Amino acid sequence: STISLLFRPTNTIGSPGFIAVTGPFGFQIATACSVNLERLNSLGESIQELSGLSCRGAPQPTNDAEVHISASTGDILALESYRLQIEVTNPLSIPVDPGLWRVQSYRSAQAGYENLLDIGEAPSFPLTEVFHTLEVTYPPYVNPLDLVLELTIRVILRHAVELGDAIVIYGPEGYDFALPAVTGQHALEHRGCRNFEASSLHLLPSPVCLGREIRFIFQSGGVALDTNQMLTPLMQFKVQTAYPRRTLDSAENQFHGDHVRGEVVVSSKTVQGETVTPRLQALSVQRLDTRIAVGSPSALTLSFSPSQAADALHISTGISQSG
Repeated sequence: STISLLFRPTNTIGSPGFIAVTGPFGFQIATACSVNLERLNSLGESIQELSGLSCRGAPQPTNDAEVHISASTGDILALESYRLQIEVTNPLSIPVDPGLWRVQSYRSAQAGYENLLDIGEAPSFPLTEVFHTLEVTYPPYVNPLDLVLELTIRVILRHAVELGDAIVIYGPEGYDFALPAVTGQHALEHRGCRNFEASSLHLLPSPVCLGREIRFIFQSGGVALDTNQMLTPLMQFKVQTAYPRRTLDSAENQFHGDHVRGEVVVSSKTVQGETVTPRLQALSVQRLDTRIAVGSPSALTLSFSPSQAADALHISTGISQSG
């Protein structure tokens, strides 16, 4: 994951100085780490991206790293606001105390006390454990005339589901699992899900859906862990979404799951969705003349509604040959 650290140095940091970053116990920063440093204005907006930085973690990755400044970087100015972003690996277990992030600046390449300029600490963020399994399977074939897309979703958790817990699955932007609102229902009201079908009916309650959200609320019982594997049994179900009408980039095309207990997220996981190409809506072809002989020119009318704006239209024909 990417950590953002905001700070304002009391003293200017110039070459050959550096910034030392120490994360809470359990975090790991790669030996050849990735870093980005920006100067911000009073609104917290980036106004300068500093170049020429070198990020160095330990030979055996730990929670420490050094961000060294070159002559081409320029000075990190006193009392200016900066945002330092660094790639880290989260701990494998959830600590009781999230701990602190520490940032220290030095005037030279040596980390001696005599070279120390500034030091600052900020509380870390709480971590949640990941689902053991969150899998989304798309159908191998979809009829070109289908207006929905059926998905199979599988979930296995590392924590038992208790009475009152919720499991919430979020689809990518543009997915819609909810049945159309009927008379008397508000458009933003949770309602039934499109063609929901559970393979493990004794485990899952009937969900409610709203847009891209599928929510299971365990009001009459929970799901215990298997005493041998210390995992929940497989919870599998099928559900349909209205056929997506947006082309998504990789960051948007993701499924996310949360196991929620009250206000606490017990565990979560994010997985990538498959690429789905939106379709032209209400596509129809009509012949405007009676010329049906082989090789004869013919006039056609194509009618459709695009799912999203486009810059060009490509039309091709499929020719079947027999005999």
